[in-house]
Amino acid sequence: MSSYDALGSFALLPVGLALMGPLVQVAGVPGALITGAVGTLIPTFAVLAVHDVRRPTAELRPLPVTTRPPPTRAPAAPDSRT
Repeated sequence: MSSYDALGSFALLPVGLALMGPLVQVAGVPGALITGAVGTLIPTFAVLAVHDVRRPTAELRPLPVTTRPPPTRAPAAPDSRT
């Protein structure tokens, strides 16, 4: 899943940079920074507004650690070239 997130971030980076130039010309640097901050905070708070995100119903427990013996290798075939 994180690979899709990284792909989306890298793929949309040029789009964000292309939109930032005109935004800086219209709103100025402080206005562009505030717009970017608000554009980041709104989706963050929207996700946090979902009840199941704030209070998951399933109990989260660590997975049990199992110790297994190392795998055994099959004996090597005799060298038939000798």
